[in-house]
Amino acid sequence: MYMIKVSIKYSTNYLTFKQMKRFLTLLGFVIFSFSLSFGQQDLIMTQYMTNLLPTNGAYAGTSGRLNTTFLSRHQWVGFEGAPTTNVLVINSPLIKRNFGVGLTVIQDKVGPLTQTLAFGDLAYNFQITEKLRVSMGIKAGFNIQQPDFSTLDINNPNDPNFAVAPEVELLPNFGFGIYVYNPKYYFGISSPKLKRNKMNLGSVGQESGSEERHYYVIGGYVFDLTSNLKYRPTVFFKAVKGAPMSFESTHTLILNDKLWLGAMWRVGDALGAMIQYNIYPAFKVGYSYDFTTSKLSQVSGGTHEILVSYDLVFRKQKIVTPRYF
Repeated sequence: MYMIKVSIKYSTNYLTFKQMKRFLTLLGFVIFSFSLSFGQQDLIMTQYMTNLLPTNGAYAGTSGRLNTTFLSRHQWVGFEGAPTTNVLVINSPLIKRNFGVGLTVIQDKVGPLTQTLAFGDLAYNFQITEKLRVSMGIKAGFNIQQPDFSTLDINNPNDPNFAVAPEVELLPNFGFGIYVYNPKYYFGISSPKLKRNKMNLGSVGQESGSEERHYYVIGGYVFDLTSNLKYRPTVFFKAVKGAPMSFESTHTLILNDKLWLGAMWRVGDALGAMIQYNIYPAFKVGYSYDFTTSKLSQVSGGTHEILVSYDLVFRKQKIVTPRYF
């Protein structure tokens, strides 16, 4: 267990973009220099860039719109006990966009274990230059662990670990995030769960593991290739002790601000393709398919992900173009 105390003094009149970039770089090295936790546990989403709130609470309200996003992911289709995940995300700006609030609800099922997570977010953002803004956010909530060993084929029915039904566990947690953005690009650093809760998934009271800290670095840019064609590369880094550092890169072409065609590479894990369509600027639907490149490809039919996203603006503002992130 450790404690980090960071004191930040700034003035929007004197803090330059170069100084802010140095601060964010330093903060990133500080985060990654700490001992990372073992075992990758947090969810993976191929279409994460459509709504960054599950991994970074500072994203709340930064689009200037009330957004609701639903995502359903079915991983390693055909593999018994494979993960299935449903995610509902709502976030909105408050008080002239200086504050944002958000809510993330996730149901994740892997084999006999079902997890239900509910986290709220509060973010404060401020202007650095005419177009550049910085947001700092906190995340707090809980994870409900619900093991169900009745679905397992147990070789030894007298095993004390499975003698009685396991207890449902309520695990509170909190996290933080920093998000820098303007209409063309974004960059973020976050850790959505800092508390290393002890977990007891057995039935006889012994500790069987702990929730582990995950650290994320995300970034993206939108290039105007022609008047009707844009190119949006995004990168996603994730680190956790006991698992290799995860790197993911997605490259998307945006045609007439309506049709989004993307290709994804998750190093050592999967290749993917993504298609999204703006039915109108405030309403987007998407689908992605991941082809597993690890040995799991021998028993897996790949991963399917469906997304629906809707924006609502305030004060009768009209949405002319869609959000790019």
